[in-house]
Amino acid sequence: MVGIRYVSWIAIVFSAGACRPTDVRTERLVAYDSAGVRIVEIHGTVWDEGIGWTLSEEPLLEIGVLEGDPRYELYRLSGARRLSDGRIAVVNGGSGEVRIYDSEGVFVQSIGGLGDGPGEFRDLRWLQVLPGDTLLAIDAGAFRLTAFSMNGNVVWTRSFTGGGYWFEGTERPGDVRLPDGSFVLLWATSDIVARVGPGRLRPGQTGRESAVIVRYSPLGTYVDTLAVLPGIELAAFESSFGGIATTFPPMGRVISYALGHDRIYVGTQESFEIREYLHDGTLVGLIRQLGVDLTITEADLARDRAQRLEGVNDPARRREYENFITSLPLPESKPAYGRLVVDASEHLWISESFIPGLTTPARWSVFDSDAGLLGDVDFPENFDVYEIGHDYVLGGWKDDDGVEYVRLYGLIKSRR
Repeated sequence: MVGIRYVSWIAIVFSAGACRPTDVRTERLVAYDSAGVRIVEIHGTVWDEGIGWTLSEEPLLEIGVLEGDPRYELYRLSGARRLSDGRIAVVNGGSGEVRIYDSEGVFVQSIGGLGDGPGEFRDLRWLQVLPGDTLLAIDAGAFRLTAFSMNGNVVWTRSFTGGGYWFEGTERPGDVRLPDGSFVLLWATSDIVARVGPGRLRPGQTGRESAVIVRYSPLGTYVDTLAVLPGIELAAFESSFGGIATTFPPMGRVISYALGHDRIYVGTQESFEIREYLHDGTLVGLIRQLGVDLTITEADLARDRAQRLEGVNDPARRREYENFITSLPLPESKPAYGRLVVDASEHLWISESFIPGLTTPARWSVFDSDAGLLGDVDFPENFDVYEIGHDYVLGGWKDDDGVEYVRLYGLIKSRR
């Protein structure tokens, strides 16, 4: 049985040091199923035209150079976080280092390096900041977490094993440490290989691997499997070397997740639905937006194809690759959204869909658990969001030549 109530909200907008209510209204449908799961259906947005959040026109801080001092040359940038005193910790995956810069962007020190020894990394992918500015470096190659003090000393390490590989979508693990000290890891089971073997997934078909969300104790021991959901989508095709192979298809879907203070948000991108779990795996909420058109259009495919072919300059190779892309089977629908990020105020940010590894989302929607969908915020092109604070956004940016930078933008929370 489902209980239903309609809720109308009056938005309170802060501007220029004053607080005044506006007539901006939105309506949403709130329901509870028989298990007490809250179901929120989004109808409209809180922000009216001319009112909302924006980023500063120019970055407040930029770290990176085309060439010069190697301490500022960034390669395989895959994360950055702001510390309590304004310093910036940057994940430079190419060198396996966490680099620390002061609040003005001046290099301070480097932690780690490539290798398998204590404090070294095979594939440094992400960084989470723990209380006291302890740095938690996430090595997706060794399935290992390493906590560092700010002087660069190793505080502790935790190693994990799973049934596949560790990922957020197709790019990085994301945050893993919960406030109680336990860990949540997302594993892909690689079970699609088993489906290809017996012939259950045939050329011309798509299928999704299973994504397993697992909780571990503070010591790194298994506690529980929180959920098993559809993970990365793959398309099967006849390999030129014989047999069946798989690849990520045009408009393919992945699983998205984000950790909040007392929530884990997870979405499979199949429809505009995002699940809210407590840290113990209890499903407590569903966020839905109805009427979202997920039809794959020719324009969608053209954009996808153009992104995949970017940088392929040899005409013969380009034609061959384009023919291969065109021949791949398509999912039933395009992704309903992209990444999920929880900001410092516990708002859930939901990005538009994008091509993992090739593009970055340029528009994000902001969801408030009490008020519903606030509205959209536009981001610069080629900007990859790493952290959203109360009044800033930190991320990585690439110029037209592919040079990587860390950028800090101001987050302005009212405008007219």
